[in-house]
Amino acid sequence: MIRPQRVRLVLFLVPFFLGGVLLSVCASGVQEKRLEQAELLIEEKKYNEAIRIISEVIQTDPKSLDQGEALLKKIRDARSEYNKVFGELTEMLKQEDIDEDAAFALLQHLRDLDNTPNKASERIVSGATAGIVFKVNDREFRRIMDEAALELAAGEYWKAVELYLSGFNLHREQFELDDYGNIVENRIDRTIADIQDLAGTFLDRQTGLLEENTDLNSALASSAQAYLSQVETTGETLLSLISIRNALLENAGTIEEQRQILLQGKEEEDIPFLSTIRILSAGRGNEQITDGLSGAVIAYFDDTLSSIKENAGTALDRKEEAAKEVLADKNWNTSVQNFQDMYTYALAEIHASNLEIARNQPREGSLLTDARVNSSRETASQLASTQEMAKRAKAYIRLIEIFQNSDTVLAAIDSVESEVGLSAARPVLLSDRERLSQLETEWKGVQEYYRSIEEAGIVLTDTIARTEFFFTVLGRYGTDLEEAEAQVVHRINGIFLAPVGQALNDQEGIYDQAVIYVEGVIPEGEPMDSGIVRKYPSEAIDLINPGREVLKSLSESLERKVTEFSNEKAYIQNSPLIVDDIAQIESYLAEIEAFQEKINRLSSRAEQDVQVAEQFKLRGLSGLNEAERLLRNNEFEGALDQLDEAGVEFAGSLEYQYDPDFQEEIDARILQLAETITREWQNLIVRQVRSYINEAESLYQREEFGRAQTVLLRADDLWNSANAEENQEILAWLTRTENALRATTGRVIGETNPLYTEMSNILNLAQRDFQNAMTQLDQGNQAEANRFFTSAEEKIAYIKDTFPINQAAGILQLKIDQLRDPDNFKALFRKKYDDARAQLGTPEGAEGYSTLKDLQQINPQYPGIDRAIYQFEISLGIREPPPDPAKIAEAERLYRQAQQILSKTVVSDLDFEVALDLLNEAYENNPNNKKVTELKDRAQLLRGGTATVLTSDDQQKFRKAEQLFLDRRYFEALAIVERLLENPENQRYAPLTDLKRRLDPFL
Repeated sequence: MIRPQRVRLVLFLVPFFLGGVLLSVCASGVQEKRLEQAELLIEEKKYNEAIRIISEVIQTDPKSLDQGEALLKKIRDARSEYNKVFGELTEMLKQEDIDEDAAFALLQHLRDLDNTPNKASERIVSGATAGIVFKVNDREFRRIMDEAALELAAGEYWKAVELYLSGFNLHREQFELDDYGNIVENRIDRTIADIQDLAGTFLDRQTGLLEENTDLNSALASSAQAYLSQVETTGETLLSLISIRNALLENAGTIEEQRQILLQGKEEEDIPFLSTIRILSAGRGNEQITDGLSGAVIAYFDDTLSSIKENAGTALDRKEEAAKEVLADKNWNTSVQNFQDMYTYALAEIHASNLEIARNQPREGSLLTDARVNSSRETASQLASTQEMAKRAKAYIRLIEIFQNSDTVLAAIDSVESEVGLSAARPVLLSDRERLSQLETEWKGVQEYYRSIEEAGIVLTDTIARTEFFFTVLGRYGTDLEEAEAQVVHRINGIFLAPVGQALNDQEGIYDQAVIYVEGVIPEGEPMDSGIVRKYPSEAIDLINPGREVLKSLSESLERKVTEFSNEKAYIQNSPLIVDDIAQIESYLAEIEAFQEKINRLSSRAEQDVQVAEQFKLRGLSGLNEAERLLRNNEFEGALDQLDEAGVEFAGSLEYQYDPDFQEEIDARILQLAETITREWQNLIVRQVRSYINEAESLYQREEFGRAQTVLLRADDLWNSANAEENQEILAWLTRTENALRATTGRVIGETNPLYTEMSNILNLAQRDFQNAMTQLDQGNQAEANRFFTSAEEKIAYIKDTFPINQAAGILQLKIDQLRDPDNFKALFRKKYDDARAQLGTPEGAEGYSTLKDLQQINPQYPGIDRAIYQFEISLGIREPPPDPAKIAEAERLYRQAQQILSKTVVSDLDFEVALDLLNEAYENNPNNKKVTELKDRAQLLRGGTATVLTSDDQQKFRKAEQLFLDRRYFEALAIVERLLENPENQRYAPLTDLKRRLDPFL
């Protein structure tokens, strides 16, 4: 094909070519004759022949230059018109749209201006003619190409093919005029026929291809597998289209080869007919523009493939999202189905990518352009991405199978509460974890594969990131499996630990009970401050000793479990659940250790209490035996003391170790022995007290009041040693002796008096002075006698300053008065007597009584003195007043009433109390009634002693009260004492009544 640029170049060179010819003619010498011939040719418009002649003449005859120049001027003038018309034609040929009639008119005008053009001119004209024809064909070619491009853009592939086929005769006329020979033309015609047959095949398949597109849409709406199957079917069709495209390109290549061969050694740059056929078959050759028959085929291929990839990619992404969404809800089956569909759509997209690779696969001998390389890389990148999604879909399915299996196992054991049942699940979970690890290892291989692709230059936008993310998914689900296994282990641990906790709780309960046994409990009915606490250390030991073995077994079991944990996998050991379990076990171990220490301390304390109780008991038994021995020796007081001490020891034993049988036994034994001791001792006491009273009465009668009081106090001590209540008879006599002593105190200076020695010496000196005075009187020496009397009186006065009613000093003074002044002594005696009588019933009664007693020593026969002394003794309480007949009668009545009570066959303690009260009252009415005192002695002998011992419980209470007293908690002590005293038996316990007396001043 002659390109328009080539035509313009030829037209541009015409003037220069003609100028060269003229110069050549002018350069030759010609003969004048020949010049004339040339002039004739000019007139005939045979310019080329004329120019040849003129040129020869000028070359042969330079002198003919001017004449030849004139002729040439005529030719130039003629040529100027020719050039003008040629220029118009040239300008017309430059235009895109040529007016064909005007162009051919200009060509005819050129022929009229030069009837005999030279070959060059003919070629130029012929070229111009061919250029016009080329322009017309080229315009048609462009129209076909442009309209076909629009049809392709509209998806009208077959219309585009028909347009391309309509241009196969463009420039054929010129090709045939060029006459390349039958062999060449036949070969080209066969190739063109093959191209037309291939295009016809594509046209014939229009209906089938459209139906396949419809089937693709239906399959897409049906299912992933249906879509994949249809894609595979369509893919076979598309591969056949690639074969058609490749065959078209190969035939176009054959046309191009023929064109290149025909152009070799020729000036033509193109053969338009062959170039047009090649372009209509293979396209323009621009990688950015797909046209021509092969382009139409590949456009259908590309559009169909793009639709497949777009639909598959959209469905793939949708299925992946749906799969992940239901996967989060553990909807296993739906998730698997979605991932399976994702995989299927990925296969469809992979199939499409493989078709695209096949489309871009370079044919033998064709060039692999940059655009095609880039397209192939982009397809390879997309293919790698889709392959990763397909692999990931399959990996997800495997992952779901693992978790579905684990979930089934976990669901199956959800209600299992046995360690054996739960343990059976662990191997399954471990197997699933191993399968997950295998999947993880395989996925690492997948990632390495894509890394190698990336290193090979294939750009992977986010494929590597997705593989990394899937590792995150694997890690998360691996963590879920680990947590599930940890949960199973935790539940196993829970089953293991439950009885441990229960056992510890049980032991805590046992320990608490043991603590109560050791600390003691207040018996029911006893007030909180009673002081009675029941302790059972021996029972506590029996309770807690078996627990030692239990705790030891629990500790060993827990230690084995800790060892098991140390051999567990790291993710089990690091699980928060297991960490909590280990912490719980360690807590239990620490609790057990602390518990064992508590038990040891409690056991040690309990054992110590048992030992202390046993020591108390042994001492109590020893004291009891000693009390019995002392009883046999009639050492009653010692026996009672030993018995009381034994009771204290037994109370201590029971305080440390309560034993109701032992308490009952020992209380009965102590009480029985106490009754025996007090009864026998009481017999002795009653008789001895009676003897003491009789002795005191005799001494009293002899006015030995001090000795009488001493005997009475001895009697009182003896009585009180075994009796809680006072002996009224002893008290009456003590009152009488106290009155007598009070009235006579100082009359006799006792040896215990601090002044006894001094006063005795002074009194002896006074007695000696008196004797000296008597001697002087006998000798008739009155003056000397008076001097001794005066000396004696001075000593008497000294004594009376301290002891005013001293009997010895008073009598000695009366004797001195009688000897000094015998005549006036009677009057003095009378005056002293009257003065003394006047003091009866006054505060000075003791002094008047003393004076009367002194006067009686001087004159016992003095009228009225005995009666006066008797009255003073009644007034001073030294002597009882004469009995009142009414009181005598009352005393007799009370005596008989008591006698009646004591005559009963069985006399109760209350009877004895009433009878003794009656007899005491009778004694108060008539102390001189000997029957009353005799009956009272007999009643006391029958009753036995009132001295007693406390029961072990009361002994504990008493000891508590004593301790409270020592702690100055007087009100609390008094509360216990008063409750103890509510028991009449306890009222006879001297230490208790003594504590009451000691408490009274503080309250």
